[in-house]
Amino acid sequence: MAAKPTILLKPVLECPMQDETREDTTEPRENTIRSSVQTPKPLHPAALKSASLAANLGSSLIRGLLLIPEWLAKISWGRIKPGWYLAGLLGLYALFMTFQYLSTANTLAVTQDKLASLEKQIKIENMRLTIPFQGAHLPDNDNNLPNAPREYRKGVSQGFVFTGIDSGIPISYGMPILAASDGEIVKLDVNFNEMTQTDYNTLLERIKNGASENDLTKLRGRQIWIKHSDGTVTRYCHLSKISENISFAAPIKRGQVIGFVGNSGTLEGIRKSMGNARLLFEVWSSDGHFFGENLKPAEVRLNAAKLLKP
Repeated sequence: MAAKPTILLKPVLECPMQDETREDTTEPRENTIRSSVQTPKPLHPAALKSASLAANLGSSLIRGLLLIPEWLAKISWGRIKPGWYLAGLLGLYALFMTFQYLSTANTLAVTQDKLASLEKQIKIENMRLTIPFQGAHLPDNDNNLPNAPREYRKGVSQGFVFTGIDSGIPISYGMPILAASDGEIVKLDVNFNEMTQTDYNTLLERIKNGASENDLTKLRGRQIWIKHSDGTVTRYCHLSKISENISFAAPIKRGQVIGFVGNSGTLEGIRKSMGNARLLFEVWSSDGHFFGENLKPAEVRLNAAKLLKP
């Protein structure tokens, strides 16, 4: 009998288990969770009171709604007369119509306020004056603004001087001048007579230390004055001629041609030339002060932006 083969089993070497150091993560994890949850800030006492009142009101409202069927069940419907139903319906209808009326009245009031505001804006806009030339703007040169010094007569200019290209467009002799707003003509120099050279020289000598109103009238040349609804008077000076379509005391519309650019009242006008063409445009208040009086150029421009529109 054959001998059985011997199987040698090598002992399995067991690696010694190293003691693992395990940290008990339960407490740190709990701490992490706690730290990630922010503790809510206590509410302000007034907020707590408001929340409590709201909760009580809501609870009372719910209890009241739940009691409605009970109240309806206690009503002796048979004892209610038909007229009471009608009176109740009429009351509900009156309540509904009152609500509709109040809602409509509120809508009308809001609409009226908007219309009043719009009318006020339109009125303010209509009170603004239009620059007498289409496409022109205020003169760029401070010397052509109201209150600019006029040393030759120890005074100041009383209006805007539109000349050359200082206002964005070329101002030429014979150019049409437009009314700044609706109004009525209160001065119209139809029969204007230019000064002679001698008269002009004498005038300049006389006004070296200041000019009277009569002297200034001569220096303004041919003029048109228009009085507007708020009492403001606009003056258009140094005209070459006046439009044939207007007359004294006649109503004038904004933008209407009233006259033409010239140089009357100046040395060039006296010499019958067309040089130095200009318009002196003055704005006078109802209390007799010209716009820009005692103001610096920057102040004149700031206020003129509210007074004049292109």
